[in-house]
Amino acid sequence: MVFLLNLDWVPYVFFIEFQYAVRAVAMVFFGVVAVVWYGRLRSAG
Repeated sequence: MVFLLNLDWVPYVFFIEFQYAVRAVAMVFFGVVAVVWYGRLRSAG
């Protein structure tokens, strides 16, 4: 029974870790895009 409960928890933990990983990658991606956009704005202005 405990083994089954552990198996039920594994996808949940992986889903949380995957969600945090996607969020971190998205934040880095948007950060880079913002820096590039800001740099182009300054050079254009």
